[in-house]
Amino acid sequence: MNIDPNILLRLKNANQTHLVSYWDQLDHEQRAILIRDITNTDFAHVTQAFQGVKDQLMEISELNKQTIDQIMEPIPEHLTSSSDKISKEQLENYRREG
Repeated sequence: MNIDPNILLRLKNANQTHLVSYWDQLDHEQRAILIRDITNTDFAHVTQAFQGVKDQLMEISELNKQTIDQIMEPIPEHLTSSSDKISKEQLENYRREG
């Protein structure tokens, strides 16, 4: 299964081509899940949200004389999830909430 050129272009435009770096190592089901996730991702929104957080961190780092890396922390495990590990009802809940 080859990657749809439209998917590749979308990834290229979002600077996210690394998401398919290991394509050849994925089985058919994993590829289908990855394509579904890529298709369902609003890269413009993700980029905008990242930029907003980055700007806030820059302000904090300037006030505290720290680098962004010094003040960033991983997201706690209990606050993360994956669309392939939750129920359809919970996924719909998340989509409604935005």
